[in-house]
Amino acid sequence: MHAEPSSRVAIDDLLPSLVARLEIDDEWLLWADRRVTWWAGDLAQYFWIEPMALPDGRPAIRLHAETDYLRVTPLLELHYPALSLALGLATTSSLYLNSSAKVLRFHCALNSVEESNEAELDLFAAAAALQVAEAYKRSAAHQLTDRQPWLELAVTSHPQTGRREQIDLVAGHFDLTNDQPLMTSWLDGDELGATEQQLSQLGWHLLDRQARRCHFSYGSRAQQGSWWQSAALVIDTSVRHPELGAGVRLQLTKRPFAVPLASVAHLPFLLNSDEHDTFRMTASFGAWGLQIDPASGMPLLQLTCFFPTMLGRPTLLAQLAVMMHRRHLHTEQRLRQMQQFC
Repeated sequence: MHAEPSSRVAIDDLLPSLVARLEIDDEWLLWADRRVTWWAGDLAQYFWIEPMALPDGRPAIRLHAETDYLRVTPLLELHYPALSLALGLATTSSLYLNSSAKVLRFHCALNSVEESNEAELDLFAAAAALQVAEAYKRSAAHQLTDRQPWLELAVTSHPQTGRREQIDLVAGHFDLTNDQPLMTSWLDGDELGATEQQLSQLGWHLLDRQARRCHFSYGSRAQQGSWWQSAALVIDTSVRHPELGAGVRLQLTKRPFAVPLASVAHLPFLLNSDEHDTFRMTASFGAWGLQIDPASGMPLLQLTCFFPTMLGRPTLLAQLAVMMHRRHLHTEQRLRQMQQFC
């Protein structure tokens, strides 16, 4: 799965290269113009390339991966609070609501300029495989459908080949659940130190650092020396996911709202979908969700991203942290535009 960082893939070769990395059989593929649909079971996954322009005017593309999960029937206002609390469950992909299809889908994206780095494409392929695994894992557990009768699995099938028996895409490529050590070679160096330096240049302040965990604050210093905090970011490189094995978790938490959950239940859908549609600054891994603040009992926004350690490489941690920072700034801007949530 891993290539030399200097290797490049032309834009026209991105989708074929991605399909080859995942070893997808031709009989389960549907090709269209810069778009691929395929089935690893009865949930469809989609890859597509979207032309875009960078702020400096350079042409670029955005590579998307999206997997069906749950169909919402019917979609009513009273359903949003329950769905909002579920959004933060995603790991490498965001879980957003496609309102036109009324389907909850996992989504991640990667920006490329002219050519894509082979190592970046490896990471994207890993995220796409984990996306499928997560959709089927949750489907089997019926985490939401048992409690919410208005949710059902978004089952579909290939129009010619028909319905496919589910395959274990992750097990075929990655050994994620063995007893591997919590730290692997790419984290043996001072990746946390390099990430801390990168975040400090962006206005984040280190509050606490342990061997494998850092806690940052974003805000300004008060007269008493404490920080006025608009967001907190915790990076933990010693997390073990029950299905995905050892990994790195980045979790960004914003200040609690002063309004009840029902008043802000739309926000995670808006933010995840908004970034899916218009956010063009970086890769999109992880998802916004709502949690209840144990201290105040009020809802707060939380952005969570998890990536298996064995799929990482040097500088990945800093790149993911910068991604979290940019999504934080994007969210701050969106909240200012919505006066009622400021």
